[in-house]
Amino acid sequence: MFEYYEIPPHGPTLKKIISHCKLAEYKRGDIVSEAGARDPAILIVSSGVLCMQRRDPATGKDILYAPVFRGGAVNVIGALTNHSDLTIRSLSRSNVYRLEHEAIDRLKSSPQFVEWCTAQIAHNMESLFQYVLAIRSSSVDERVMQIFKAAYWETHRKMPEGKFELAWPITQNDLAALAGISRPYLNSSLRRLEKAGKARFSGEQAYICS
Repeated sequence: MFEYYEIPPHGPTLKKIISHCKLAEYKRGDIVSEAGARDPAILIVSSGVLCMQRRDPATGKDILYAPVFRGGAVNVIGALTNHSDLTIRSLSRSNVYRLEHEAIDRLKSSPQFVEWCTAQIAHNMESLFQYVLAIRSSSVDERVMQIFKAAYWETHRKMPEGKFELAWPITQNDLAALAGISRPYLNSSLRRLEKAGKARFSGEQAYICS
C-alpha cells in the first residue's frame, strides 16, 4: 500500500534515535500522552503495549484504536506538528522510549531521521487500516480473529500464514473495546474460538490458528 515509503523502521537509524530518548515506565491504564498537549514526544515501545484513543463527542466515551506493540512508534505526526489530537494510553506495564521536543529539533535536519519518520507514519497508517478492516467484519468471531491477525501484521510487517503466536498482555476489557463489542459478547466469542481450536490463551500469550 505504501511501497514508496518501504524504509525499514528498525535498524541503525532507530538505534541512533533511541540514543536521544529518555526511557520511561508506565503501569496498565496510565496516560502516556494527552490529546491537545503541545510539543508531544515521539513514543517508541520497548516493551508492553500502547494504544491510541480518542473521545467520541457524541457519547463522551473513549474509543480505542490500533494497539502498538514492542518496536512500534506513535505520536510521530503530532510530534512533528507540535500538536496531537490523540491520547496514548498504556494497555499493560510498558517501557517506552520518549523522544522529546528538544531532541526532535536536533534531529530534524537529518535526512535519515526524516526518512524514518516518513516510513513510520506510512506503517502506522497501514496498521490502522488493518484494524479498521478487522472491526468492519460482521461476524464477532471473525472480527476477533482479524484483530489478532492485524496485531501480527503490526509487529511482523506481514500477514500470518497458518498458526501463529502473539505476546498478548491486553485485558479482555480492552480487547472488547478494540472490537467494539461488550465483554459478554467477547467472552462468548473466545469460548467458541477455543472450542473450534482457532485460539488458545496461556498467561500473556495468544496462540492462533488462522
